[in-house]
Amino acid sequence: MFYYFIILFLLKSCLTLNNNNEQCSIRNTCTNSSIESPSVYDNEDLIQSRNCFCDSVCEQYGDCCYKTKVLKNNYECVDFLLPTITNKIVPFNRLFIWMRTECLSIYIGSQVDVQCRNLNNQLFNDNPILFIPVTSLQTNITYRNYYCAYCNNDINKNIQSWEYKPFCYGDGSENDYKTLKNDLEVQYFDHMLKNCTKTIVYPHERGNSRPSVFIRPCKKPLPTTCPIGTSIDLARNCSSSSTNYRYIKNSTIIYHNPYCAECNHPNNSDDITCLDPNLRSALPAMNHLRTRPLSILFDPNLLKRYLNNDTIPRFIYSINYNCTKSNELYDLVEQECRKITNSSEEFIISMKCSYLIQTSIQLDDKIYHNNGSIYLTNYSALLKNDEYVFISENRIVFCSDRWKNMKSSLDYSTSFPLYRNVLSVICTSISLVCLFIFVVIFWLVPSLHNLPGKCLLCLSISLFLGQLIFLLTSSLTDSYSICFTSAILIHYFYLSSFFWLLIISIHIHSTFNHQIIRDNTSNKTYQRLIAYNILVWCLTGIIILIACLIQFTIPQSSFSPAYATIFCTISKPYAMILFFLLPIGCTLLIVGILFIKTLLAIYHSHNIAKLANTTSSSNINDKNLVFIYARLASLMGIQWILLIIALAIGQTWSWIIFEIINSLPGLFICFGFLCSKRVFTILKEKFSIKLIPRRQSSTNTTSSTMIISPSSITKKFLF
Repeated sequence: MFYYFIILFLLKSCLTLNNNNEQCSIRNTCTNSSIESPSVYDNEDLIQSRNCFCDSVCEQYGDCCYKTKVLKNNYECVDFLLPTITNKIVPFNRLFIWMRTECLSIYIGSQVDVQCRNLNNQLFNDNPILFIPVTSLQTNITYRNYYCAYCNNDINKNIQSWEYKPFCYGDGSENDYKTLKNDLEVQYFDHMLKNCTKTIVYPHERGNSRPSVFIRPCKKPLPTTCPIGTSIDLARNCSSSSTNYRYIKNSTIIYHNPYCAECNHPNNSDDITCLDPNLRSALPAMNHLRTRPLSILFDPNLLKRYLNNDTIPRFIYSINYNCTKSNELYDLVEQECRKITNSSEEFIISMKCSYLIQTSIQLDDKIYHNNGSIYLTNYSALLKNDEYVFISENRIVFCSDRWKNMKSSLDYSTSFPLYRNVLSVICTSISLVCLFIFVVIFWLVPSLHNLPGKCLLCLSISLFLGQLIFLLTSSLTDSYSICFTSAILIHYFYLSSFFWLLIISIHIHSTFNHQIIRDNTSNKTYQRLIAYNILVWCLTGIIILIACLIQFTIPQSSFSPAYATIFCTISKPYAMILFFLLPIGCTLLIVGILFIKTLLAIYHSHNIAKLANTTSSSNINDKNLVFIYARLASLMGIQWILLIIALAIGQTWSWIIFEIINSLPGLFICFGFLCSKRVFTILKEKFSIKLIPRRQSSTNTTSSTMIISPSSITKKFLF
């Protein structure tokens, strides 16, 4: 029996060894499937599964599976994200990139060589330009920075700078999440971004993370050396053998080949493996899409800040505006009067302008005319001699009010503090769940399918679709077609939900203020429902159609919605006011008036009931009255009044309160609909029918008509 176990153990060991050898062989040899060149995007699994490479450029980089004639590798395997990481705990395993990090020998000792190799040991936050790679589109070589490309004589118009992206986590100001793409922009904005977290992003296609230039990823092994005392043959094999990476379990250590791993770990051979334990990424940890907060749909002042994003100097003032205080001047960037704090950093001009642009110009960027006018070739703009101001030798500011649709050379991205994005996701998700619960319960209880209930269902469907699309697509600004389509749908469904809210409010008001006969015949209900649907959907569609026509025919108009320009929604403040806030404001005004009149009617009926009833029953009515008011407010959407308050106050805290409360409309609908004795009774009967025999009662029958008494407060709710 003992020998039997020994045989099984040896057999298992042999099978395991054979399997490991087979796995290593697959990772170390070249086949038709292994000749593709690894990419920094969507190739993490391939890179992890290879211990060497077989593509056409592996000889150039010295990581081929076979021995090559190239004796010196002119590239260095660089972790380009490492300088940007300030945390002691590295958040992820990073993918290294092959780069040239040294100058040609003729440049050695020059100032360019000092900057290329960062011989002054500057940090990323001190001088980020030294750590921003550039890639040549002509030679497909990536350099550690612009200076390395310069001292390798590879500077031309085909040089592509990598993106320097600061994450400021502010209050939605114009500097949050800006992407700066060249060294001039980095130098200019760096003083404004001192308190921001910065990272580097490789050039990529619009709408995804696929690189737009050739970038060769790599694995960085330790030097091909062995400790003193290693045998000559083992040391020679370590230094001269081809690439065949080996890894140390539970660590990030990589050796160039098995011989280097063996000589550096002579007593721990079990820790050496040919299976790479780490999956590496070239994307920064913070480069993720985030759902926008609800205020981007309703706050026109937010859009005004971003529409001036082309301008960016913080301290340019004009004396052509009247400010109330003597120590204030008008800030042309922020478009408001501000206190002058540091005159050495401020530039004062005499100009009236809504869209100020600052730009750096070189000799071939401009054409002078004898009358003092200047033609900017980069902008295709002819400026008269009184339309621009030099603020330095090669930098001007000018007013672009005549070219409001001018595309900026900056590719920027806007965002909000993390907590506002998290609140938006949580509250919107809760609302979607509540709306789904409402629809399910409404479907399960046919007796609730009256006209007001069906109107509330239409309101819930509009809100559900609007919130769902907003949650999923509000950050997809890189994909214009998706962003444009979702912007129209978000606008459509949110606006239609307010019109449904108005219809429900009118119906509730009519119920509480008149003795009406409610006809429950299916034909009448169906006809009214059809009429309501035609009214709501067509009225909303007409507003959206007019907005789209203006965008397509007069795109430069201030009333063009500019769908998908800044956010995946309306992107111009005046268009937001005209096509969204104005209809909503009128609707909320009517709803507010109806709500007050309904409260007065309920209070009047309550006083009549007090006179007719005993003291005890009157006390019961007092307790129920607050609950009735709360349900009524939920069904009539009174919480949207916070929008008017937020617009009036304009403070961040007021918008945060608005975002939290009004990201939860589904919760209020569930409260207003489900917190009803009638609904609870019906649901109880619905779910207990299988356990308890249904009792026949004449009270279960309903007549086709009923008279509503104004004194019967609790019976006036139709849900």
